[in-house]
Amino acid sequence: MARAKVNRGMDSETAQQVISVAVGAAEALVMRIGHVAKRAIAETARAAEDAGAEIGAAVARVTKPTRTAAASTDGRVPKPVAKARARRRRRRGVA
Repeated sequence: MARAKVNRGMDSETAQQVISVAVGAAEALVMRIGHVAKRAIAETARAAEDAGAEIGAAVARVTKPTRTAAASTDGRVPKPVAKARARRRRRRGVA
């Protein structure tokens, strides 16, 4: 009987060690998965940003604004709009 009590004690210690190792391994695995997920999310965000920039550049090329006004009915082409002088506004006094 004394021998059975000693064996139970050793089995208990062995079980605790096995559980401790399993918990440690599970914790390391969860941390690694979290790290990999974080890197994947960051990489996806960078890729989305690059794709957005490419789309924006493509849209800008397609819808490039013209700098000159349309030709008038008599065929004359006016100065470029960027060089045209703006009218001055009159300032009104505050009443």
